[in-house]
Amino acid sequence: MNSNFTDPAELLAVVDKNDNEIGSERRDIIHRDNLLHRAIHLFVFRHNGELLLQQRSAKKDRYPLHWECVGGHLGPGETYDACAIREGEEELGIHITQVEKICKLPASPATDYEFITVYRTTTNATPKPNPDEIIATQWQKPAQWQKEIEATARQFSPTLLHSIIKSGL
Repeated sequence: MNSNFTDPAELLAVVDKNDNEIGSERRDIIHRDNLLHRAIHLFVFRHNGELLLQQRSAKKDRYPLHWECVGGHLGPGETYDACAIREGEEELGIHITQVEKICKLPASPATDYEFITVYRTTTNATPKPNPDEIIATQWQKPAQWQKEIEATARQFSPTLLHSIIKSGL
């Protein structure tokens, strides 16, 4: 498992306005200076249509304790597809072999200056969340999640909400 999830010195890929990798920089500097960078969101479904969301650890540097889908930043030279598979394993302990691309979101203030490729996968595997990353998981039908989002009973990360709206989930 990746032990650098909150490491401010973790190196991430930096990209230009066309999402071409132009170098790397420390996570804390990327976030401080709003540098363009890359991330994935992975929506994990069960075969019965339930969607898994997870509550982020209080140790996370962005949106601690918020509910979110599987997500993560790309490292230098990493592909979006490889990152989606890696993050499923790191965060949920689920071995994922296939992901389906839903859409790609442009970098903007709404995405925290991240180009986000949104994926989905389907599995009936039982999550074994990394407690350094995730403190709770819950499966619900997307319509049930939508009701909770509208009621704002939980804290949902703004980038999750943006991905849901833009991807049509």
